[in-house]
Amino acid sequence: MQKTQKDLNSEHPSTHPYKSKTLNAKSNLSPELLFLIACCKTERSEDDINFILSYLNAERLTLNALIAPANQHGILPLVYKTLKNLSQKDDLRSSLNPQPLVLSTILSELKTHYMSIAQKNIMMSAELLRIMKLLRENHIEALAFKGPALAQMAYGDITLRQYSDLDILVDENDVYKAGELLQKNGFTSPYPLSILENETCMRVDSDFSFTGNANNILIEMHWRLFRKNIGHHLTFEEFSHDRQSIKINGVPITVLSPELHLVYLAVHGSKHAWERIEWIVDLDKFIRNLELNDQKLKEAFDLMQADRAILIGFYLSQRLFQTPVPEWIKKEIESDQEIEKLYDSTIEFLNRGFYTMTQKEKSRAIYLYQQRFFKTSFEKAKYFFATYLSISPNDCLQFPLPDILRFLYIFIKPFRNFQKLWKTKD
Repeated sequence: MQKTQKDLNSEHPSTHPYKSKTLNAKSNLSPELLFLIACCKTERSEDDINFILSYLNAERLTLNALIAPANQHGILPLVYKTLKNLSQKDDLRSSLNPQPLVLSTILSELKTHYMSIAQKNIMMSAELLRIMKLLRENHIEALAFKGPALAQMAYGDITLRQYSDLDILVDENDVYKAGELLQKNGFTSPYPLSILENETCMRVDSDFSFTGNANNILIEMHWRLFRKNIGHHLTFEEFSHDRQSIKINGVPITVLSPELHLVYLAVHGSKHAWERIEWIVDLDKFIRNLELNDQKLKEAFDLMQADRAILIGFYLSQRLFQTPVPEWIKKEIESDQEIEKLYDSTIEFLNRGFYTMTQKEKSRAIYLYQQRFFKTSFEKAKYFFATYLSISPNDCLQFPLPDILRFLYIFIKPFRNFQKLWKTKD
């Protein structure tokens, strides 16, 4: 059941510490992004609604120009629901011109895409429930996060968020057993399961992928939340004590606590330089729709050890969606001037779109963006080493050496780096 949204009306806008910044937050965004953001807002102002109307009235607008970016940013269901709700109001019906697109055409096309997403989400949610039950029956503890769990917790509806895979967390000691179980029940991996017994690979990696033979659903089985180059990698043991039970289609499953889940989402978005608006919307929905324990949120913030990566996420959500972030988060943001600069860089990325970059350009841009999460030269040097010089998960997947031969990775790493460099020149 969806939780009741907190009453936000008590916050007086004139006393908001970011009032001037909030009013100017959208000035550098393209009309396309402004439209998408307005459609994703929980509380739309009159200006937001007017902007949506004017955007839909633009003569240059085509169905592809409307649908493609909504899909790229993972927010098509929200765009569809917003336009559908507004279409039932007289002001929208009377404001739309009949050309180049009529409202019925827009909604019909969006509905087709939405129904396809909803059908896929329902199938994936059923598969998540099946996997969680399978693990539980075989005495393997597991937590669900992102995907259907996130959609149910923050959106109250598994069809309102786009997701492409299922993520589960298991204890490192149970990973191989869980992998065997998945293989016996119709899942395969492109890599040998023996990797999950390789100490070096388990140490440098954080997840292992399986694909369902019958439905082609991708499963990401994690034993820690992150690899070691950004923040604390957080093992199952560290967060499994703080969990919550939710229901999807009436079936209870165990998930990450909302506080830890929220902080994780902020770091995850920052790792990818917030290339999708969906990830910012996630933070807004989480904060608005869940009763968060402030003390637990502080503990999760400290535990993650990725302050700037978390703060830029909260700042983006507050600036773009006027999310009522906690006061102590606001103070942390105000005390770090780099957050404002990271915000400007994020807006530039959103406007340009990573899909317009070559892989080399994207990798370099994200590396330089992530490097700014660190405050000291030592931390930045450590991050450089972890990114370019230490053993990577891909090294292990391509060359799964036994632990006794792990010293050979010293020679494999330069070879792999040279290989990548050569490919980028072709």
